[in-house]
Amino acid sequence: MEEKKIDPKTMEEYMTGFEWGAPPHGGGGIGLERILMLLLQLGDIRHATLFARDPRSLPYQAPIKQLRHPDASTLHPPWSGKDRAAAHIDLQPLEKLIANYGDASNTSWLEPRFEIYREPHTGAAVGFVPHQGFAITIGDPLCHETQYSKVMAAYLRFLKKEQHLKPLWLLCGHAAQEILGVKLAWRTFSVAAEQRLDPASNPAIHDSDLQRKCRHAEKEGVKIHDIPLGTPVPMDIRAKIDQRVQDWLHGRKGKQVHLTDVHPWQDMPHRQYHYSTTRENQIAGLVILAQLSPDHGWQVKFSLDFPGAPSGAIELLVLHALKACAVAGAPSVTFGGGATSAFKVGHNMRGARVKVLSKAYHAVANELHLTNKSEFREKLGAVEDPIYICYPPHGLGPSGARAILSFFEDDDDATGKV
Repeated sequence: MEEKKIDPKTMEEYMTGFEWGAPPHGGGGIGLERILMLLLQLGDIRHATLFARDPRSLPYQAPIKQLRHPDASTLHPPWSGKDRAAAHIDLQPLEKLIANYGDASNTSWLEPRFEIYREPHTGAAVGFVPHQGFAITIGDPLCHETQYSKVMAAYLRFLKKEQHLKPLWLLCGHAAQEILGVKLAWRTFSVAAEQRLDPASNPAIHDSDLQRKCRHAEKEGVKIHDIPLGTPVPMDIRAKIDQRVQDWLHGRKGKQVHLTDVHPWQDMPHRQYHYSTTRENQIAGLVILAQLSPDHGWQVKFSLDFPGAPSGAIELLVLHALKACAVAGAPSVTFGGGATSAFKVGHNMRGARVKVLSKAYHAVANELHLTNKSEFREKLGAVEDPIYICYPPHGLGPSGARAILSFFEDDDDATGKV
């Protein structure tokens, strides 16, 4: 089993059966429990057991989530026990690291403007963009959480000694900001959150306004098409979607706040596509789901409502995509980072600095209507999981604030972002 990269600990009951000479698939008949399950329509054979679990002799063990790509582990990298350079073994592909350890922010590292630091011993990755003298670092490191501290320290040394850039760490999770705030005495605060939901319990099905919009779209003849994970997208469909994306980009107005360019065909082995068409067979909307780590499930990477689409078409498409995630057993879906209505203090922030930053944030949020998307997502059952902005003592200042704003901000005549 170990030669086949199967962890015996994840199949403990199976192994115990062989140890006691009673293989689980030894042919024990249909069984009373299965009859009860079928007659009473219990849905799960464990609900039909006549023997309740003994919490002492059979304590509950949380299931161990396996990596999507065991060959791209950072705890056990492919070159374990060898000299990587001498053995001519490549570092783990970034796309596989995102599928193993990534959250929504990590998917932006595939953009051309990002540079990737790789920790040489584990292959762990950190994505950053050199911008106005700062290294704007986005998201958590791509590695096991127990490796965060060493990887982050190595990355910061790399910035100081080799890149000569001042670090700013944006949109990182709670564990990473604890390391920066407690161990390194950085200042941390949150004005954004991952907007996560459980696709299996979606309150939107009880929202009368959303359901009315969906019924209207169905009456208008909107049809939904799925391209599951691992299925190639036909070239004619790609061409039609590319044209509609251009229509969408040209139709936007005003100042935009963004992190990611619109690249529908990026990292396709880890993408799932859902699109809708009108009666005239014109593409009305597109939802792209990006596969994240087993803990984080999926991200709604793009949700595009194309010009001229019938009212309710995008709501119908998003709800359909979330239902597809639930059917596939996804534990969580995130819409990515979104602005929060409140300024949340993290570590080493107090006094006048908090008041000034809080006032400035509310002014920017109101001007750019940053919370509009968040309100729609809350209707779908999304809850906020805070992500943080972190900077070293005396490391922000007016120049750092301007660098952050210009990094995320774009006018309508520039390349399209979402």
